[in-house]
Amino acid sequence: QDALTALKSLPDASQAIVSGFQFAEHIPFEVLQALVQEAFRVLKPAGLLILETPNPENVVVGTTNFYLDPTHERPLPPLLVEFLPEYYGFYRVKTLRLQEPINLADARRLTVHDVLGSVSPDYAVLAQKSADPAILQLVSQAFDLQYGVTLGMVSSRYEEQTDDRTNAFNSHIQRLDQRLAALEERQRLFEIKVEGRRPIGLLKRAVKKAARILVGAAHRFVDEHPVLHQ
Repeated sequence: QDALTALKSLPDASQAIVSGFQFAEHIPFEVLQALVQEAFRVLKPAGLLILETPNPENVVVGTTNFYLDPTHERPLPPLLVEFLPEYYGFYRVKTLRLQEPINLADARRLTVHDVLGSVSPDYAVLAQKSADPAILQLVSQAFDLQYGVTLGMVSSRYEEQTDDRTNAFNSHIQRLDQRLAALEERQRLFEIKVEGRRPIGLLKRAVKKAARILVGAAHRFVDEHPVLHQ
């Protein structure tokens, strides 16, 4: 049966839960408005309205996968679906982001694909009708928790990791620059030392050469005179 027709046929305050899973994106927005109003009417005090739909905060879902089903009307941003039950009188509203990769929270290194496609691909808006405070208190803790992964959370973590890698790279470059500067200084001191020793080295080589000439001449002179040789 048509959902809105079915709700209109129910008496006031007769239902504990009204749920629509992967349903809201298939109907015109004015029909969704009427459905939320009828849900409010038929729910008992503290009753729950649950609307689950694809999450356009996930860029891959919002720009590509959503349109694989030609019966989808248009993506519904979480803030818009949250606003409807708030506007029509529900006591409190909570968005639960759902179905994100299990290992996303512990991933040491996020990729661009994680930013674009790992945000919770679905979300549910959970709205509760007003009731006696003691009854509402029974589920208050569930409304206080955070569920799922937003685009802001993933992109912030990606930027932090990118900054960490950039800082580590810059530190490495800085250490290399310091080592290069130290090597250049050692090279400069070595060149100064070698330059300072060059005249002495030339003099030593000249003296050795002259000594060899003199010693050779003396040997020849002695060999030519047997008495000196003896």
